[in-house]
Amino acid sequence: MNTPTRRRLLRYGALAGGLSLAGCLDGEMGDDGGSPGGSSDDDDDDGNDDGTDDPNGTIETVDTIQYTTRTDRPDWDADTIGSCALADSEDRLAHVTPIHAVSEERLEETVGPFVRETDFETQLLLFVESTGPNICHDRLEIDDVSLEGEVLTATATVVDTSDPEEGCGEAELSPSALARVTFADDAEWPTQAAVTITDGWGETDTVEASLDISVDPDELEGYVKPDGDPEVVPAALECPDEGVARMSPVEDVSWGDDDRFSMRVDRRTVDRGESVTIRMVNSTNEEQTTGNAQKFGFEVYTDAGWQDVRVYDDENGYGPGYTDEGYMHQPGTGFDWTLEMATDEFDTGHPRLEVCPDLPAGRYRFAYWNGDLAVAFDLRD
Repeated sequence: MNTPTRRRLLRYGALAGGLSLAGCLDGEMGDDGGSPGGSSDDDDDDGNDDGTDDPNGTIETVDTIQYTTRTDRPDWDADTIGSCALADSEDRLAHVTPIHAVSEERLEETVGPFVRETDFETQLLLFVESTGPNICHDRLEIDDVSLEGEVLTATATVVDTSDPEEGCGEAELSPSALARVTFADDAEWPTQAAVTITDGWGETDTVEASLDISVDPDELEGYVKPDGDPEVVPAALECPDEGVARMSPVEDVSWGDDDRFSMRVDRRTVDRGESVTIRMVNSTNEEQTTGNAQKFGFEVYTDAGWQDVRVYDDENGYGPGYTDEGYMHQPGTGFDWTLEMATDEFDTGHPRLEVCPDLPAGRYRFAYWNGDLAVAFDLRD
């Protein structure tokens, strides 16, 4: 399904003075973004211009703030010691960072204003996160920001902010920070980031991120359609029920990919009574909008060509009717459909639609109306 992040962003638009960001208290240690009894963010609200190490003069300033701290396990690879991300818009920042772990207070007072003041025509945001062994490791510092060709480099260190005699709770903590990097007018815009991170145990590694987070269709799992012609072509569909009309087939489809989305089916052949899963993802580098997931056609290739297997009661002279909704999909997200290939278990996607006659063996086509993107598979008896 589509990511809920954008809906949270809109909900916080008024709270943060127009900033498209959102969050909740889940996983966060304290209302101020730090650990209980740990450091506050008063010392980072004004930013930090000392984090640059750019001998080429292509970076003008670097301002940093603490993003959040959380105790829930970050979703980056367990084999690494942290993660980084580049954001060239507010939407991108919400997609590539743990925005759910940022409290309402920090969104309103610290993170929100910082992002709102960012000019994405000349500035990028660099996000870095790592982990420490206890709740005293509640700060992450970003330093030595430099531009080497198209790669933005930096160092980041998890810092123990406690006093020498202070006790520290035994709970792993993951602090994160944002750096706003301002580039000179003649600077080459970076496409990647490489950050050397030192975590709270003193382990050091370099993590990388790309500004381009689009999906490569060639790397998606699944299939577009079976090879060759269908082995079975059933007769034209006829429904014995009176007063029904058949859903119209999609006239022209784009197989598998278009300029916004990619669609794949998890198998080329399915036996009757089994399920088949179809996934559609935003393959671009930007947010995309579609209608709801119910707006699809499901067709079988017959002697009369492609025919939708679903019919509706036509006594009122109009179709089933669909709600006009907008769903926003960040890069790499979209819709999933799981279809049970048995007439009595098949989900038609609409309460006024039903399968008639029973699903015959043959080649089936699933087509989503927004862009008429389609995949196909064969149903066997």
